[in-house]
Amino acid sequence: QQHIMFARDEAVAWGRVPLILDPKGDSDVDNFFQYARVQVVEARWCLNQVHISKTLTLEEVREHLRKKLVAAMKGGSCLFVRMGTTAVDFKNTFCHKKFFPESVFDPIKFRNKKEHLQVIRAEDTKDTSGVFVLRSGFCVLVTAACELAHVEERLGKALPHFADLAVCTVIPQSITGEVIDIAGLDEKSGRTSKGGGGGVSNAPD
Repeated sequence: QQHIMFARDEAVAWGRVPLILDPKGDSDVDNFFQYARVQVVEARWCLNQVHISKTLTLEEVREHLRKKLVAAMKGGSCLFVRMGTTAVDFKNTFCHKKFFPESVFDPIKFRNKKEHLQVIRAEDTKDTSGVFVLRSGFCVLVTAACELAHVEERLGKALPHFADLAVCTVIPQSITGEVIDIAGLDEKSGRTSKGGGGGVSNAPD
Protein backbone atom coordinates (compact mmCIF):
# COMPACT_ATOMS: atom_id res chain seq x y z
CA GLN A 1 0.00 0.00 0.00
CA GLN A 2 2.85 2.39 0.75
CA HIS A 3 4.07 1.99 -2.83
CA ILE A 4 0.72 3.05 -4.27
CA MET A 5 0.78 6.15 -2.09
CA PHE A 6 4.39 6.78 -3.11
CA ALA A 7 3.40 6.71 -6.78
CA ARG A 8 0.57 9.17 -6.18
CA ASP A 9 2.69 11.51 -4.08
CA GLU A 10 5.60 11.39 -6.52
CA ALA A 11 3.38 12.38 -9.44
CA VAL A 12 1.69 15.15 -7.46
CA ALA A 13 5.08 16.51 -6.37
CA TRP A 14 6.01 16.94 -10.05
CA GLY A 15 2.78 18.79 -10.77
CA ARG A 16 1.24 15.84 -12.58
CA VAL A 17 -2.05 13.98 -12.27
CA PRO A 18 -1.39 10.29 -11.60
CA LEU A 19 -3.29 7.79 -13.73
CA ILE A 20 -2.97 4.51 -11.85
CA LEU A 21 -3.66 1.41 -13.91
CA ASP A 22 -4.80 -1.82 -12.31
CA PRO A 23 -4.43 -4.47 -15.04
CA LYS A 24 -6.27 -7.02 -12.93
CA GLY A 25 -9.34 -4.82 -12.85
CA ASP A 26 -10.45 -6.29 -9.52
CA SER A 27 -10.96 -2.94 -7.75
CA ASP A 28 -8.21 -3.49 -5.16
CA VAL A 29 -6.64 -0.14 -6.03
CA ASP A 30 -9.98 1.69 -6.13
CA ASN A 31 -10.99 0.22 -2.78
CA PHE A 32 -7.66 1.24 -1.27
CA PHE A 33 -8.09 4.89 -2.23
CA GLN A 34 -11.71 5.04 -1.12
CA TYR A 35 -10.54 4.56 2.45
CA ALA A 36 -8.55 7.78 2.12
CA ARG A 37 -10.01 11.30 2.38
CA VAL A 38 -11.34 11.71 -1.16
CA GLN A 39 -14.20 13.05 -3.26
CA VAL A 40 -15.13 10.26 -5.67
CA VAL A 41 -16.16 10.86 -9.28
CA GLU A 42 -17.61 7.71 -10.83
CA ALA A 43 -17.10 7.83 -14.59
CA ARG A 44 -19.60 5.02 -15.16
CA TRP A 45 -22.24 6.95 -13.20
CA CYS A 46 -21.74 10.01 -15.41
CA LEU A 47 -22.11 7.89 -18.52
CA ASN A 48 -25.21 6.14 -17.22
CA GLN A 49 -27.02 9.28 -16.10
CA VAL A 50 -26.64 11.10 -19.43
CA HIS A 51 -26.48 8.42 -22.12
CA ILE A 52 -28.06 5.22 -20.78
CA SER A 53 -30.75 5.81 -18.17
CA LYS A 54 -30.96 9.49 -19.18
CA THR A 55 -32.00 10.36 -15.64
CA LEU A 56 -30.08 13.63 -15.60
CA THR A 57 -29.15 16.20 -18.22
CA LEU A 58 -25.57 16.86 -19.19
CA GLU A 59 -25.66 20.19 -17.36
CA GLU A 60 -26.93 18.50 -14.18
CA VAL A 61 -24.09 15.98 -14.27
CA ARG A 62 -21.60 18.78 -14.86
CA GLU A 63 -22.97 20.52 -11.79
CA HIS A 64 -22.53 17.30 -9.83
CA LEU A 65 -18.88 17.18 -10.96
CA ARG A 66 -18.42 20.85 -10.06
CA LYS A 67 -19.65 20.26 -6.52
CA LYS A 68 -17.31 17.30 -6.10
CA LEU A 69 -14.43 19.41 -7.37
CA VAL A 70 -15.24 22.35 -5.09
CA ALA A 71 -15.59 20.07 -2.07
CA ALA A 72 -12.13 18.63 -2.72
CA MET A 73 -10.65 22.09 -3.22
CA LYS A 74 -12.22 23.51 -0.05
CA GLY A 75 -11.29 20.47 2.01
CA GLY A 76 -7.74 20.11 0.73
CA SER A 77 -8.52 16.55 -0.27
CA CYS A 78 -8.15 14.32 -3.31
CA LEU A 79 -10.55 14.33 -6.25
CA PHE A 80 -10.64 10.64 -7.15
CA VAL A 81 -11.80 9.93 -10.71
CA ARG A 82 -12.68 6.24 -11.16
CA MET A 83 -12.68 5.26 -14.82
CA GLY A 84 -13.02 1.52 -14.16
CA THR A 85 -13.26 -0.34 -17.46
CA THR A 86 -14.91 2.62 -19.20
CA ALA A 87 -13.54 5.20 -21.60
CA VAL A 88 -15.94 7.96 -20.58
CA ASP A 89 -15.28 11.05 -22.67
CA PHE A 90 -14.50 13.72 -20.10
CA LYS A 91 -12.54 15.80 -22.58
CA ASN A 92 -15.26 16.34 -25.18
CA THR A 93 -18.43 15.77 -23.17
CA PHE A 94 -18.27 16.34 -19.43
CA CYS A 95 -15.55 18.95 -19.15
CA HIS A 96 -16.66 22.59 -19.24
CA LYS A 97 -14.65 25.62 -18.17
CA LYS A 98 -17.40 26.84 -15.81
CA PHE A 99 -18.06 23.46 -14.21
CA PHE A 100 -15.26 20.92 -14.64
CA PRO A 101 -12.51 22.43 -16.79
CA GLU A 102 -9.99 20.38 -18.72
CA SER A 103 -7.31 22.00 -16.56
CA VAL A 104 -8.45 19.81 -13.66
CA PHE A 105 -6.10 17.29 -15.28
CA ASP A 106 -3.24 19.83 -15.41
CA PRO A 107 -2.49 20.81 -11.78
CA ILE A 108 -0.05 23.60 -12.61
CA LYS A 109 -2.56 25.38 -14.84
CA PHE A 110 -5.51 24.69 -12.54
CA ARG A 111 -3.83 26.32 -9.54
CA ASN A 112 -3.93 29.65 -11.37
CA LYS A 113 -6.70 31.64 -9.67
CA LYS A 114 -8.22 32.75 -12.96
CA GLU A 115 -8.59 29.10 -13.85
CA HIS A 116 -10.05 27.49 -10.75
CA LEU A 117 -12.17 30.44 -9.64
CA GLN A 118 -14.31 29.95 -12.74
CA VAL A 119 -16.04 27.03 -11.04
CA ILE A 120 -16.76 28.86 -7.78
CA ARG A 121 -20.26 30.16 -7.06
CA ALA A 122 -21.43 32.58 -4.36
CA GLU A 123 -22.93 29.67 -2.41
CA ASP A 124 -19.47 28.08 -2.16
CA THR A 125 -18.09 30.98 -0.09
CA LYS A 126 -20.98 31.69 2.28
CA ASP A 127 -19.06 30.04 5.11
CA THR A 128 -15.84 31.94 4.34
CA SER A 129 -17.12 35.54 4.09
CA GLY A 130 -17.07 35.51 0.30
CA VAL A 131 -13.43 34.42 0.05
CA PHE A 132 -12.38 31.19 -1.63
CA VAL A 133 -9.12 29.45 -0.75
CA LEU A 134 -7.76 26.42 -2.59
CA ARG A 135 -6.56 24.39 0.36
CA SER A 136 -3.20 22.71 0.58
CA GLY A 137 -3.48 18.98 -0.04
CA PHE A 138 -5.87 19.25 -2.96
CA CYS A 139 -4.92 16.91 -5.79
CA VAL A 140 -6.46 14.85 -8.55
CA LEU A 141 -6.09 11.10 -9.00
CA VAL A 142 -7.40 8.90 -11.81
CA THR A 143 -7.59 5.10 -11.78
CA ALA A 144 -8.51 2.71 -14.59
CA ALA A 145 -8.77 -1.04 -15.07
CA CYS A 146 -6.52 -1.22 -18.09
CA GLU A 147 -3.25 -2.62 -19.36
CA LEU A 148 -0.45 -0.14 -20.01
CA ALA A 149 -0.18 -1.33 -23.61
CA HIS A 150 -3.78 -0.29 -24.30
CA VAL A 151 -4.16 2.83 -22.17
CA GLU A 152 -3.43 5.40 -24.87
CA GLU A 153 -5.83 3.75 -27.30
CA ARG A 154 -8.58 3.58 -24.68
CA LEU A 155 -8.15 6.83 -22.77
CA GLY A 156 -5.95 9.03 -24.96
CA LYS A 157 -8.92 10.91 -26.39
CA ALA A 158 -11.12 10.64 -23.32
CA LEU A 159 -8.96 12.33 -20.69
CA PRO A 160 -7.74 15.92 -21.12
CA HIS A 161 -3.97 16.42 -21.08
CA PHE A 162 -3.45 12.68 -21.42
CA ALA A 163 0.13 13.12 -22.67
CA ASP A 164 1.04 14.89 -19.42
CA LEU A 165 -0.48 12.37 -17.02
CA ALA A 166 1.88 10.30 -14.89
CA VAL A 167 0.82 6.80 -15.87
CA CYS A 168 1.47 4.30 -13.09
CA THR A 169 1.07 0.56 -13.53
CA VAL A 170 0.42 -1.54 -10.47
CA ILE A 171 2.23 -4.84 -10.61
CA PRO A 172 -0.05 -7.28 -8.72
CA GLN A 173 2.32 -7.82 -5.81
CA SER A 174 2.72 -4.07 -5.24
CA ILE A 175 -0.51 -3.81 -3.25
CA THR A 176 1.13 -6.05 -0.67
CA GLY A 177 4.50 -4.34 -0.91
CA GLU A 178 6.42 -5.02 -4.11
CA VAL A 179 6.98 -2.45 -6.88
CA ILE A 180 5.09 0.02 -9.02
CA ASP A 181 6.16 1.44 -12.38
CA ILE A 182 5.68 5.15 -12.97
CA ALA A 183 5.62 6.30 -16.58
CA GLY A 184 6.35 9.78 -17.81
CA LEU A 185 8.42 11.14 -14.91
CA ASP A 186 12.01 12.29 -14.96
CA GLU A 187 14.20 13.71 -12.20
CA LYS A 188 14.79 17.10 -13.81
CA SER A 189 11.33 18.29 -14.83
CA GLY A 190 8.84 15.63 -13.86
CA ARG A 191 7.78 15.44 -17.51
CA THR A 192 9.06 13.53 -20.50
CA SER A 193 8.61 14.00 -24.22
CA LYS A 194 6.67 10.73 -24.29
CA GLY A 195 4.37 11.83 -21.48
CA GLY A 196 1.91 9.09 -20.69
CA GLY A 197 3.73 6.68 -23.00
CA GLY A 198 7.16 6.83 -21.36
CA GLY A 199 8.21 4.53 -18.60
CA VAL A 200 10.70 4.29 -15.76
CA SER A 201 10.81 2.10 -12.72
CA ASN A 202 10.50 4.17 -9.58
CA ALA A 203 10.02 2.51 -6.23
CA PRO A 204 11.19 3.36 -2.71
CA ASP A 205 14.03 1.42 -1.18
